[in-house]
Amino acid sequence: MSDEDSKVVAIFSSVIQTLLQDMAAHPTLWTNLGLLSLICGLAEALFLGEDIGIKKELISSEWLKARSNELLQQYLEMVRGISPVPSSPREQIIAVAQMLWKQLPKNHNNDALHRQSLYSFLTVHDLDCFGLAVCTLVGTHWFGPSPVRMQLSEDHCWLGWQEESGYVTADVASCNKKVESSLVVIVGSRM
Repeated sequence: MSDEDSKVVAIFSSVIQTLLQDMAAHPTLWTNLGLLSLICGLAEALFLGEDIGIKKELISSEWLKARSNELLQQYLEMVRGISPVPSSPREQIIAVAQMLWKQLPKNHNNDALHRQSLYSFLTVHDLDCFGLAVCTLVGTHWFGPSPVRMQLSEDHCWLGWQEESGYVTADVASCNKKVESSLVVIVGSRM
């Protein structure tokens, strides 16, 4: 690894470490998940050789924090545009997932490589199933405290929450942007 790359890795590591400490101290501060997703997406894009709008040698902690916050606000503006404002976790997930699917290209592929962050969504308008779940999760928490949590397996992820009828999971990656009620919801099951 070059000295320049080592410096950049140290900057990203420092910012991520600070963010993780803040997340541990404030576990309900959901914007940190969005920032973490953006920072990891920026790092991934940079080291995959994608243009992130700045030369490596100019990257600083201040730039990284400012750029991540700017992108998070851009995403939250999209979420704020959801109308009417959904109230239940189920309605929130459906509304945010539909907003995301409307932004994805018609030939969207859930298995695209390296498309698992808010950064991927905002810059190349592409997401894999993990990216869809992360972006939906961050969006649902904008509406207020949310019981929605992410569940992972070795090759897929879901969102889940508790309702009176039991534990509910939603597979946001199986939504179809043209079918309004296509969110796959399973009640009474822990996937």
